[in-house]
Amino acid sequence: MPDLDWIGEIGPAIEYRLSPAESIGTLTAKLEARAVFTSDFEDSFEYIGINVNPSLEYTESEIFNDRGELFLSIGADFGFNGANDYFYEVEPQFATARRAAFDAKNGYVGVDATVGARYRISESVTAFGFGGVGVYQGAANADSPLFREFMTFTAGFGLTWSFLRSDRPAAGR
Repeated sequence: MPDLDWIGEIGPAIEYRLSPAESIGTLTAKLEARAVFTSDFEDSFEYIGINVNPSLEYTESEIFNDRGELFLSIGADFGFNGANDYFYEVEPQFATARRAAFDAKNGYVGVDATVGARYRISESVTAFGFGGVGVYQGAANADSPLFREFMTFTAGFGLTWSFLRSDRPAAGR
């Protein structure tokens, strides 16, 4: 089977704050829909489908001091228009005695839960760390020979740098 290329996604996100504006903790409902592309950064750039991710995120501000916050999120992942094919499809020419041909389906991929912390070092630099679990029981493509795990664990940390900033930030920020 061919190697997988790099994947990028781009698209809109809608957020709706469910908690009162005066509370320190914020509960937000989110819906993201992104077009998915692959590239080998040489001669290939290809649209492969759409990912849709509804989620809930709870953020508790002013942890440690006014620069820190904790967050917890849970959301579902869905792949459409071929996005799931990229990971789970086995075309007949790649079938073997141990890997049957498989026609990937659109739909449910799994649920991800994440907990983490962010700390604003300066106006433009933020440090973050997180841990998460993904549960894929009932996934549309659980029967694919390329489907490996019903549960995964992730962890990470990093820095973000905002190099451009609006002169007029959004209300409540």
